[in-house]
Amino acid sequence: MLTNIFKSRYYVERDGSLLVIGKTSCHELSPQTYKLLSYLPDRAAEAEYLAELGRLGASEPERILRKLMASGCLVPSRPWYSRERLLRSILNPSLELISGQLQRRLFSGLRPGSLSGERLLSAAAIPALAGLLASVPLLFFDWRAASGNISGGMLLPAILLASILLHEMGHSLAAYLNGIGFRPIGFSIYLVYPVFYTNVSGVGELPLKRRLSVNLGGLAVQSLFSFFLFLVYAASGAKVFLAAAYYILYLLLFNLNPLVSTDGYWCWKDLTDAYKDHPYTKNFQRAYALLSVVFSGYLLYVAYTLFVNVLGYFRLFGLESRVPGWQAVANAYIFIVLLKGVSDRLKLYFPGRDPSPVEHPLILAR
Repeated sequence: MLTNIFKSRYYVERDGSLLVIGKTSCHELSPQTYKLLSYLPDRAAEAEYLAELGRLGASEPERILRKLMASGCLVPSRPWYSRERLLRSILNPSLELISGQLQRRLFSGLRPGSLSGERLLSAAAIPALAGLLASVPLLFFDWRAASGNISGGMLLPAILLASILLHEMGHSLAAYLNGIGFRPIGFSIYLVYPVFYTNVSGVGELPLKRRLSVNLGGLAVQSLFSFFLFLVYAASGAKVFLAAAYYILYLLLFNLNPLVSTDGYWCWKDLTDAYKDHPYTKNFQRAYALLSVVFSGYLLYVAYTLFVNVLGYFRLFGLESRVPGWQAVANAYIFIVLLKGVSDRLKLYFPGRDPSPVEHPLILAR
């Protein structure tokens, strides 16, 4: 059985071709190929696809079918219980929350291509820099104590969740304004941390200023939202809005950390790639590589400690006596997940093996 993976997917026209955007990918297809795929079934056997191509009037249906399979338009179907899908669901779960189609309906009045790369970069960099300057003092005083006793029940986590989704929406809007379409926003797990991400695959094909505007788009929207919360606090006096604004600015500061694959890392990578022949860049790269190794060890240690503590709660339910070997299974799962985390981070250290960015994760505050 084969699956027609591009049928009915969201796409955007660009330079005479179509960018067909999936949950974690972006593919360039000709309008003729996309139109052909739209006529073919979602899922069928090879013989059925050949018959359908014949009914559509294709002169060489077998050659066309092989070409569609070789280009990845038609791929072998995998049942939910297949090894690949089970491993992916365990080690790298992913859930799409806001599709590109939905965003296109929400922002139907926006038109891409009307702003230059310089203007888009300024529109993203100025609010992001303002938020960064406002967040720096949080490193030097107890901002949790400054917000005082917070009341409001679930309002604070609801505001923080909204800010995270707005952050990811900022990346998607910036991508759209740069002509590469709205991007799906999803939820996944990074090491042991919950993350939200935006698929920005293909952004590496844009000029430097446009790439940076996409990288900073989330921080810009997040900064504006935090300043809005300060205004709401000034008008209402409710400290829950003050606390939310502090949390958001702290997350903004964290997102500029170039040692994690967040916005700061992609800005760093784009700049160093653009100026890789400059003598100072090589020195910065050496220092960055050393700091990354040290920070990776720290990050994995924290992740392992957190994971062990979480699994330790199972003892409260007596699982060590009711489920034989549960501890060995839990430890093996920890080892495999952290090994994958190490593998993913090693890719960041070797520019020749570093893939195009497919996501902008934002780690939730603990």
